[in-house]
Amino acid sequence: MNRKDRSISVTTESIVLEEIYLGPFQIHLNWGDPASGRSSSYRVIAQDAQSAATDDSVTHPHVQDESLCEGEGRKPICKALEQGRILDFFLIVANLLRTYNSGSPYVSLAEWNGSSCEDCGTTVNSDDIYSCEKCNTQICNDCYVSCSCCDGIFCGECTSCCEGCGK
Repeated sequence: MNRKDRSISVTTESIVLEEIYLGPFQIHLNWGDPASGRSSSYRVIAQDAQSAATDDSVTHPHVQDESLCEGEGRKPICKALEQGRILDFFLIVANLLRTYNSGSPYVSLAEWNGSSCEDCGTTVNSDDIYSCEKCNTQICNDCYVSCSCCDGIFCGECTSCCEGCGK
């Protein structure tokens, strides 16, 4: 607790979701000065950041730039803060960090470590991975070859002749 800065912080245990270690998080609550009319705000700060491979600002599937996507937890969080139930606030936020909603992550756990290009080995955002139309090899934007006749996508190993158009 820091009375001068009007803040209080709690650190969670290390968070592990679906066997992916995300580390502990500090929940840092700043409460507003009643005279100023400012409300409370909080940040969720990774203490041992294990950011998503494709986005350093995402330290948890539901935390980006130290801001928690509260989802259905928004109302209970607001209610706890409005009623001055600080312990409940910290428990709600900590419990949200222990859960995973696969329907709305900033980066899904399936893509947390990115996707690897089978040609060059680079880890890239899964949106930048292509599948060779001949052998299904996963290749990145820098490694794929596009056939100028049929626009087919191929890896370097399969570019001698386009399966789609024969050229």
